[in-house]
Amino acid sequence: MSQNENNTPDIDEIQRLTDLWNSVAQQIPPTHTAAKAPILGFNLRLDVMKALQATFQTAKIAAKVVAATHTPFDPITWIGISIEVWAATQTIIAALVQKMQPIDYISYVILSQSPEGIEAGAFKEAVAAFVEEPDLTVFAPYLGMTEEKAMQAAEVIKQTSWFETATNRLQQNNMARVENGRWYFQARNFTLRGEG
Repeated sequence: MSQNENNTPDIDEIQRLTDLWNSVAQQIPPTHTAAKAPILGFNLRLDVMKALQATFQTAKIAAKVVAATHTPFDPITWIGISIEVWAATQTIIAALVQKMQPIDYISYVILSQSPEGIEAGAFKEAVAAFVEEPDLTVFAPYLGMTEEKAMQAAEVIKQTSWFETATNRLQQNNMARVENGRWYFQARNFTLRGEG
């Protein structure tokens, strides 16, 4: 990560993150009928993989900014993303966090960082390294998790078969697939309609 001397991200890094956030959502035209009128005038289709990639990269920057400046990190201000995309992404993140076991959610986020797939051993190591990170509790809120959920994941990886259990659940829920020992993120899209 390129940074200036006070450990905050540089302009190029912010631009890369802004570009990533801009790829998360696609605006779709509203359907106007007598029974449906757009609320706030937006309909979005979200790419969950890109949303998780952007959220993870934002969380990495946020943790460093918070450590360097001792102030809260506001992604909308720092990155310049639209409030609609941020809010829609946070809605999806909240739904995933609520639905999934903490270790499954973290595994899903880590898997999203490898669009071309990842070997099982490297995948397991990446999840474990993330969960064992000393700043996990600082990082977790930027991923939509509470400190408690992050600590639950830290406890789970102490079990022998945690990785097999987590990846089996991801596979059963059509959130990941494995081919020739390589794990792949299952592409999913959510459509949020601002119609009432």
